Amino acid sequence: MTKSTMSLPSETDATHSKKQLHCGHLYKKGHLLRQWKCRWFVLDTQRNQLRYYDAEHDTHLQGYVDLGEMTAVQALSNIPPGAPKGSVKGTFFDLRTTKRVYNLMCETSDEAKMWVEKLQNMNV
Repeated sequence: MTKSTMSLPSETDATHSKKQLHCGHLYKKGHLLRQWKCRWFVLDTQRNQLRYYDAEHDTHLQGYVDLGEMTAVQALSNIPPGAPKGSVKGTFFDLRTTKRVYNLMCETSDEAKMWVEKLQNMNV
């Protein structure tokens, strides 16, 4: 997995030509089939959304989390039941909204800490 910060043209504010986004690969546990799938996530501060795509260069949005509905972001210290084989402690976190709980996993605990911190800052 990789993480990066990229600049994209702003779509709503002509005075700001760029907006900063936090991006990276995360594994997301599916809502219905409960399988873990790798997705490209983009933290969109302008839309207040965590958007996800099949791959980094995809233009077709797979879904998004409305961060206005976020109630908590919690780093998990243990490996949750049903996690992929070979998972490492400290790489999981939950993003809770008023509608559901998103189970997410990074490759490293440092990446997980960074995502949790950035998401918590969105809720301030």
